[in-house]
Amino acid sequence: MSDARLLVAGLLLVDSLYYLALRCLDMSLLTIILTLTPVVTWLWSIALFGGRPSAQEIAGSAATLTGVLVVTSRRAGFLGGGRSLR
Repeated sequence: MSDARLLVAGLLLVDSLYYLALRCLDMSLLTIILTLTPVVTWLWSIALFGGRPSAQEIAGSAATLTGVLVVTSRRAGFLGGGRSLR
């Protein structure tokens, strides 16, 4: 398969999964998941291209992950507040 076809097939698959998630998941959960997109992209770039992360990238990823953990913990009731984030 040529590179262009592979790219188009990948985009179709990712977009299809995204729209399926929009229809099937609760919007508050989907927003939390989408918040992780930059961190996951950063990790994939390190794994695929062998780059070394800067201190700023590490700090930004840690802040994002901490925020997601706080929100999901509150949503699950671990930090109090229960399901108040609707």
